[in-house]
Amino acid sequence: MPLISETIEIDCDVQKVRKTFQNFTNYSSWTAFIQTIEVTTPGKTQDTVSVGDELKVKVCLPKSKKESIFTPTVLENSESCFKWCGTLLSNYIFSGEHSFTFKQLENGSTEVIQSENFTGMLSSPIFMLIGEDTKEGFKLFNAALKQESEKKD
Repeated sequence: MPLISETIEIDCDVQKVRKTFQNFTNYSSWTAFIQTIEVTTPGKTQDTVSVGDELKVKVCLPKSKKESIFTPTVLENSESCFKWCGTLLSNYIFSGEHSFTFKQLENGSTEVIQSENFTGMLSSPIFMLIGEDTKEGFKLFNAALKQESEKKD
């Protein structure tokens, strides 16, 4: 089970970081890695997304410039975590559980951990193909989230 994880400290409170993160419609103005997140469950929006809802996510790997669109299912949407799972054909073939964890630190900053756990028969070969590029994308997204969150209102 290959795992990618990147952590960053953002100099503002967790509510502001979550508000920036949850504003999916604004992603194209500040990040190039996760270009769009669209809630595709009828009647749901970025403000009402919940467990079981479906998303349409477009990412662009930074080094290869390979664009991918996938349709994961939301596993958690709480103040401390946003998590989805996407599959290729079935969980046994390939799945990726992607999470963003938000932790308020004592100094008033927020720790954000972005991670993805790859499972299934094709997880190792796929990880070998895109693992380093994906890790770089996580770093870039986290840095962009930090910059956007720390902007003065």
